[in-house]
Amino acid sequence: QRWTRRPQLLSQATNMLNGKSYNSNVYPVSCSSGLFIIPQATFCLQWGRNKGADRVRWTNFGSLEQEINSKFNVDHSVPIHPDSRRCGAIGYKMGMTSLFDKWGVEVPCTVLQIDRCQVIQLKENVNGKLKHKIQVGSGEGNIKTIKKPQLGHFLNAGVPIKKHLTEFDVTRENFLPIGYMIGPSHFKTGNFVDLQATTKGKGTQGTIKRWNFKHQFFTHGNSKAHRKPGALQGCEEPGKVFKGKKMAGKMGNTKSTHENSMVIRVDNGRSLLYVKGACPGPIGGMVRIKDAYKKMMKQKRDVNDVLVGVDTYEGAEEDPMEIFELEN
Repeated sequence: QRWTRRPQLLSQATNMLNGKSYNSNVYPVSCSSGLFIIPQATFCLQWGRNKGADRVRWTNFGSLEQEINSKFNVDHSVPIHPDSRRCGAIGYKMGMTSLFDKWGVEVPCTVLQIDRCQVIQLKENVNGKLKHKIQVGSGEGNIKTIKKPQLGHFLNAGVPIKKHLTEFDVTRENFLPIGYMIGPSHFKTGNFVDLQATTKGKGTQGTIKRWNFKHQFFTHGNSKAHRKPGALQGCEEPGKVFKGKKMAGKMGNTKSTHENSMVIRVDNGRSLLYVKGACPGPIGGMVRIKDAYKKMMKQKRDVNDVLVGVDTYEGAEEDPMEIFELEN
């Protein structure tokens, strides 16, 4: 049956590109950055083509997120218990900038864009307590290079083809419906988040660059050993090099987590998230964004009415990073 269904999946994907709906509950959407699908929709949206009364033009990411999430009934009134875990989001590193707070202090921050992050699959563990997972996808995948099993995975979920997929550990009360869009409104100003990404690959490097070793003397009879690490082991005792010795080798291209980064600003219109400080990875790289594990108890203790789902808590009453225009 799987092999007989593969041509059917390709025909469905072809109809999607041609603007034909293959399901009564799923309609393709042609937006500025590619193909999009709205489940449980009663209309077909197009961007700048076939200007008619039934065509709607999205003005920003916030209106698209609001329209899709309005079709789901998500309960945010369940109180958070000490072991509660929310779903995270996938962001892309756009670069760094700096903001000025109301005291005139310059605060460097990283700009992350959450590009149409949607829930793809729910994995529930009946016996486990914290083993429930939510699979989310973000970005825009290429229908010409995607594998057919992955294509069927997206078609069954009723969501567009995503470029990146990842999973987050959640608790049962924080389940979100399939197709739910997670945007910057998932976080509030003042939240603490953990940023996980793959660092830049530096290739093979020496001990000075990799482990911050000091170099040897450049004079006093030193011959061609200026940047060498020096002795690696003792004599007869121990007579070996211990495992984990800091030596030259591959540097970078590893998974790194930047913990306890504070959210400075939330831009729903452009789907941007401003986070204080640096973030691992290159520009354009994928970043996993989730609630800070070490700050979670503090956030629950400081705020009385803590909700789940989209809101962690209401955040500060006034934005501490408000930009003041310079007067000429």
